[in-house]
Amino acid sequence: MSKLSREINLKQATAINMIDMVGIGPFVTMSFVVGAMNGPACLLAWLLGALLSFCDGFVWAELGAKWPAAGGSYIFLKNLFGEKKWGSFFSFLYIWQTTIQAPLVIASGAIGFSEYFAYLVPLDEFQHRLVSGGLVILLTILLYRKISDIGKISIALWTGVIITLLWLIFSGLTHLNFHQAFDFSDGKIGWSAIFFAGLVRQP
Repeated sequence: MSKLSREINLKQATAINMIDMVGIGPFVTMSFVVGAMNGPACLLAWLLGALLSFCDGFVWAELGAKWPAAGGSYIFLKNLFGEKKWGSFFSFLYIWQTTIQAPLVIASGAIGFSEYFAYLVPLDEFQHRLVSGGLVILLTILLYRKISDIGKISIALWTGVIITLLWLIFSGLTHLNFHQAFDFSDGKIGWSAIFFAGLVRQP
C-alpha cells in the first residue's frame, strides 16, 4: 500500500479553503440582497453570517483534528454514523451530490465571471457563453497537474481574492453614506418573506 504523500503545506491548504469559500456568489447576489432588504437591514445578514461561520469553523476544526485523514466530509460522515451502519450510506450520498454539485458550482462561477467581464468589454449572448466555456477549459487545464503545483496556483488565486476584497472594502469606505447605511428607522426593516429570504441567502 502506497504511503500518502503530503505535498500541500498549511499556507497552501488555507489558500485552497479560502478560494473555495469565497466564490462568485456573494459578488453576484449582494446587490439583490441589499435591494430586497432595504439596504441597512442586510447588515444583520452579514453579522449572522459571521457568527455562523465561526461556529461552522470550530466544528470543522474539531472534526479535522479528530480524524486527520484524506477525504474530509466523506471520512467524517463514515466515522460519525458508523462505517457498518448509516455512515457508509451518507458518505456514498455525499460523493454523489458532490459529483452533481461541483460542475454546477464551476458553471455558475464561470457565468458570473463573464457577467463581470462584460463591464470591461461589451459582450453579446454568444460571447458570454464563449468566455464562460473558455474559463472552464482554462481551469481544467490548470487543475490537471500535480497536487504540489495546485498548491502554488492556489496561493496566486488566493492573492487575487484578497486584493479584490480589499479593493471592495476600500471602495465601500470611500463612498460610504453613514446616514443611509445605518438608518434603522421605522420602515427600513420589513419583517416579510423577502426579508427573511435575503437574511438566509446572504450568509
